[in-house]
Amino acid sequence: MMNFVEKAKQAKEKMMEIENRSTSNIGAWKDLYDDAKREILMDKMLSESGKHQKIEELNKTMGRQLLEMLAKEKNEYRQAVVEAENNAKRELANPLKKPHDLDIAINDQTIQKIELDALFSRKSEVVRSISDYADKIDNPYFAEQLLGKLPTLMDRLGPLESAEMAKLKSAYHQLQDRALTEEKKEAKALLSSVENAFGRKLYNQLHEDVVASRAGVEFSRHLNDAESKLEILD
Repeated sequence: MMNFVEKAKQAKEKMMEIENRSTSNIGAWKDLYDDAKREILMDKMLSESGKHQKIEELNKTMGRQLLEMLAKEKNEYRQAVVEAENNAKRELANPLKKPHDLDIAINDQTIQKIELDALFSRKSEVVRSISDYADKIDNPYFAEQLLGKLPTLMDRLGPLESAEMAKLKSAYHQLQDRALTEEKKEAKALLSSVENAFGRKLYNQLHEDVVASRAGVEFSRHLNDAESKLEILD
């Protein structure tokens, strides 16, 4: 059974597959259109006005067929975007695996000592303790635990010197990184890569030019929002 990251990756691959099909989609449609138009032009039974009428019908028929295909594909693309986003978010929200109870107890004692020192010890000593412990932590669970305590610790410490604040910020960023498992890092990268993809345009000006020179601009201008044009046609 696939985990959340694997599902997100699969959805991302589906997105890329659809993105990479854009040129071949237009190319295949162009070939079909050109073949159909050639047959009309070579039909000796048709008058010039008859050929013109047939080509007008061809434009409407194949223009609509293209938009129907693109609307279906855009829907599949958006479904893949949502699936990639949702599974990446599920992985990020997944609770971290708890270490051994003894290790948790030792970690809790260390954090409690730091919290107590924040009330009675010098700020510089407390900041050094936080920084030193952050350096030692290599378990995501413990990194997340200390991250959660930092806001309270900073409130207790009050105003800090610039050097002390810089040291705390460094510890904070270090803990942020260590609080992520490899799976969560992958999920975070995946989520970033699909950001704003829901409204991404799959077709560019070159694609539009191919369609415009055949079916016309009334179809070419809607390659990226085919469903809206189909609603008008219906």
